[in-house]
Amino acid sequence: MKALMIGAGGIAHQHLKALKTLGTEIYGIYDLDPAKAAALAAQYGTQAFSEIGDKLQNADVIFLLTPPSTRLAYLRQIAGKCRNVFMEKPLAITVEDALEMEKLEQEYDMNCMVGFTQRFREGYRLLKGLLDRGELGEEMEMISKILCMRSYRLLLCVSGRGRDRTEILRAAGGQIRIMSAV
Repeated sequence: MKALMIGAGGIAHQHLKALKTLGTEIYGIYDLDPAKAAALAAQYGTQAFSEIGDKLQNADVIFLLTPPSTRLAYLRQIAGKCRNVFMEKPLAITVEDALEMEKLEQEYDMNCMVGFTQRFREGYRLLKGLLDRGELGEEMEMISKILCMRSYRLLLCVSGRGRDRTEILRAAGGQIRIMSAV
C-alpha cells in the first residue's frame, strides 16, 4: 500500500511513524511549505512534492492532515483520483463544508475516514494500564487540563470538546457511570 501525506505538521509524524511500523510505503509528502515537506520526507526516507496534482492517482491512500478550513478544497482535488482518504478531526469548519465533502465521497465512491486516535497515544495507554491494575482508585472525574491524584481520586484533565473527552475517558477507564457538564 502506498500512502501520500498532504500536510507536514506535528500530527504527520505520528501517522508516518505508525505507517512505517505497519510496513506501508510512504509515497511522498506535500506541504504548502516545501521546506517542511522536505525535512519530513528526509526523516522518513521518502520524497517531498512541491505540487500534488499528478501525484494523487498514484497513491492507495491519502492522509489529509491539513487545517480543517482547507480540507474541502483538497478533497475536491482528490475526488476521482484516489478512493481512500484519512482526515484528522474535526472534519470541517462548517456543516455546509462537511455536507459537500459527504457528497464528494458518495459521488466518487470514496472511503473517507475521520480519525481521533488519542487512545493509542503512549500517555493514554499508560493511564489505562494504571487504571486496569487498580493503582489509581476507582473514581474518575474530568475537571481541567492537568493529570493528578488527590484523595485517591483521579482528576483527568483533557482539552477538546465533550465527545473527544468522552472518547479519552472510555479509552482510559472503560465504562462511564456518571457524566455531567457545567
